[in-house]
Amino acid sequence: MIEGVAAALLTFANPWILLMLAAGVFVGSVFSAIPGLTSTLALALVLPFTFAIEATAAFVFMIGLFGGGLYGGMLTAISLNIPGAPGSVATTFDGYPLYKRGQGSKAIGLATVCSVVGGMGSAIILTLSAVQLARIALRFGPPETFALTVFGMVAVVSICDDAVKGALGGLFGIFLGIMGVDLFGTFRFNFGIRELISGTPLLPTVVGLFAMVRVFQSIIDRGQDVTEPAHQENSPRSIQRMQLPTLEEMKKLTGTFIRGTLIGTFIGFLPGAGGNIAAFTAYNVEKRISRTPHEFGHGSLQGLASAETANNSVPGGALIPTITLGIPGDQFTAVLLGAFLIHGLPIGPLLFRDHQDVIYIIFLSTFLMNLFFIPIGFFGSKPIVRIAGTRKSLLIPIIAAFSLTGMYAIATTVTNMAIGVFFGVLALFMHRYGYSVAPVILGLILSTLIEDSLVQSLIMSGGSAIIFFTRPISLLFIALSILFIILPALRKQPAGSGAGPLKG
Repeated sequence: MIEGVAAALLTFANPWILLMLAAGVFVGSVFSAIPGLTSTLALALVLPFTFAIEATAAFVFMIGLFGGGLYGGMLTAISLNIPGAPGSVATTFDGYPLYKRGQGSKAIGLATVCSVVGGMGSAIILTLSAVQLARIALRFGPPETFALTVFGMVAVVSICDDAVKGALGGLFGIFLGIMGVDLFGTFRFNFGIRELISGTPLLPTVVGLFAMVRVFQSIIDRGQDVTEPAHQENSPRSIQRMQLPTLEEMKKLTGTFIRGTLIGTFIGFLPGAGGNIAAFTAYNVEKRISRTPHEFGHGSLQGLASAETANNSVPGGALIPTITLGIPGDQFTAVLLGAFLIHGLPIGPLLFRDHQDVIYIIFLSTFLMNLFFIPIGFFGSKPIVRIAGTRKSLLIPIIAAFSLTGMYAIATTVTNMAIGVFFGVLALFMHRYGYSVAPVILGLILSTLIEDSLVQSLIMSGGSAIIFFTRPISLLFIALSILFIILPALRKQPAGSGAGPLKG
């Protein structure tokens, strides 16, 4: 492990790599600060353009985008009481009261420090735990791989609002992935369309489902803006440069930092949970054990610190199953899996076996990206909050232009643009009728792996499915899949009592 980290450090001696990491954090912060936009949307927009740059720089940028997407939402949560990202909702509880008391700079400074502490803590946990998990994952054969991919699909589907609709979305994604030529050279499901011979192209599908749908939604909801007039009196001009907390305040919050980091990393590890559940959980824990619970919701530094530390600890946890097992922790990591395939890298256990250099670069990126929060908070808080007030009528044409240009640039063909527009319209109807797009993307990504591992397993066993039940690891994942299917039925709860379903 030490050799891998040392090699990754040499990679970051290149100023271009550091610049890409900083750019990713900044772009993610801006997208996260603007209500209605997300870091997943930013990733979908820039993914086509990563073809033009080297894979290492591309992944460094994307990891920075992940971290910035969790950090930037707190800027408008504190200054405007408008959380730019779901994970920043709990930040408004104490961040905005501090801002109204004239302590906005102090609130942003504390939130920034918490982001750095939580992010670095989760990165260390990621590095230590992922390597151990990878040693087990490297023992996977075709039966284990098939059982794992099935479990990944079941895990994501089971946390959707409607498991049946989630399953249909996952099956639709698998159908999209098996279009074209099968393992034996037979054409199937391409409907005579030449461009679908090699299967449904991943990039136009991602851009359509996550970016073009925003354009169509804005057309339907034209006349609405992303900002709320009720908060116009809180001008970003009143925000001063951030003020870092004192050493005494840091000492008092040491326990909060540790608990928030552990809670955020663990919840990030759970598929579909995300920063919002992590922040709320940590906030509730701190309120229960605090000596001054009455201050929570009225400008408590402990409350603000717990929410932001947990929120920014999510990346380390979410990346553990993503890079070791190929199971995404949220929508961003689902699209990130697609980026691995686009850049010619495998997903799951083979990534550790064949591309350890990329793994350690991801580890180090997850750690170093947190350092860029400080200069962004110090110099960028005022302009980012001002950008967040940009009208949707100006933002949407920019999103449309980036989407269409990126899809055309993939293969210089308008077919990709047509595919992206088609999936944008499809996503619009999916959102309207309560279908999540995440299972569709995951099904498309895993379809080839599911089919290949299934066929190879049956060849190994002479056509018998018993092989999946006679190997301990595959049996474990099959048992977990069954458990994830039957648990919701056994644990009937009233509607609305669930915590954090995966939404499209």
